[in-house]
Amino acid sequence: MALADILQRIEEDAVAEAAQILGAAEQAADAVRTDAQERAHARTHALVEHTTREAEAAARTRLATARLAARDNMLAAKRQLVERVLAEVVEHLESLPSEQYAAFIAAEVAGVARGGETLSVGQGDHARLGVSLGPALAAAGAKVNIRGVTGAIDRGVLIEGDRVKVVVSARSLVASHRDRLVSVVTGTLFGDGGATSGPARTETVHHHGTEEAT
Repeated sequence: MALADILQRIEEDAVAEAAQILGAAEQAADAVRTDAQERAHARTHALVEHTTREAEAAARTRLATARLAARDNMLAAKRQLVERVLAEVVEHLESLPSEQYAAFIAAEVAGVARGGETLSVGQGDHARLGVSLGPALAAAGAKVNIRGVTGAIDRGVLIEGDRVKVVVSARSLVASHRDRLVSVVTGTLFGDGGATSGPARTETVHHHGTEEAT
């Protein structure tokens, strides 16, 4: 075989081998490219699902927070309205005509006095009760000694004895029956009971050696 033929044969074999190598490389590249695309698609799908779940969870949290805030605001509004009604009850009692107001105070005094205690009138009620309180106490059967005016309280009267110290007033009466009044007012206004009750406003007194809220 001539040298030229040998060289040509070698060149043809090299070209064929290079073509095979190139084809295999292209197939491998296609496989790598396909695998990368599949992996990218899977990661994208997983990311979308994760983001969707987080968005749904965040939306549920915001909704729950909004509902709680709305409920709290509603309860606060109810409490404010109930407190306003109780304050109006106190104002109504305190604004009764003098004789009716004296009769109201005397009836409460008769319920707590045991006999022989002293009674002092709050400085804010002295003008209203100064004349009518004595007859009202007698009519109610309250056996107490009227001492005069005290600066310790503004409205109502202060009953003091050996074992008793009690403030009798419209405010103390409402405070002593607060739970029942809140239940009644709540049921009347909203058709439910007790949900709006808040901390009681109390006046501390001493009755038979114990502290009581009236």
